[in-house]
Amino acid sequence: AERAALARRAVAGGARMIKVKIAPGDDLARLHTVRGAVGRVPLAADANGAYESRSDVVALDDFGLAYLEQPFRAGLGWEELADLQGGLVTPIALDESIASTADVVAAAAAGALGVVSLKPARMGGIEEALAAGVAAEGLGLAAFVGGMLELVVGRAGAAALAACGFCVLPSDLGPSQDYVVEDLAEDVV
Repeated sequence: AERAALARRAVAGGARMIKVKIAPGDDLARLHTVRGAVGRVPLAADANGAYESRSDVVALDDFGLAYLEQPFRAGLGWEELADLQGGLVTPIALDESIASTADVVAAAAAGALGVVSLKPARMGGIEEALAAGVAAEGLGLAAFVGGMLELVVGRAGAAALAACGFCVLPSDLGPSQDYVVEDLAEDVV
């Protein structure tokens, strides 16, 4: 009930997509609950590398997710990731596996991703994240900007990146004040 209420509040507050954290054994029921609460609002799911095999995630295809983020652990080779994803309908977004423009290009060439999570902090800064976004667009891949534990300055940069035309999916940037008690400036909203 709490998860459904949170999802409804997010949509009422203007969220254009809801992203649900999932894990093996704690995925289908969560997604059913949120889907029931928000109707046709797009859903995405973030697995943080928790799944082992394609058979573990194939049932997630039934939810019509905008993307499934990092279903398999980071550090796997591009070909192995592509093999694990073979036959899935849901686009795979790589997060922890992507640290550079070269990673975007190599993963795309191997067929290992369909959506790119751009995280300036992981990619070494805004310039590299911008280059990766341009590369993703050139490869026909959807992109969005995600955050880590940045303060307001990092969030402001990430928000500016999210405004670029190649970011066709809603960002998942939350207020930096969700992570720290006192920040350097007013929060980026």
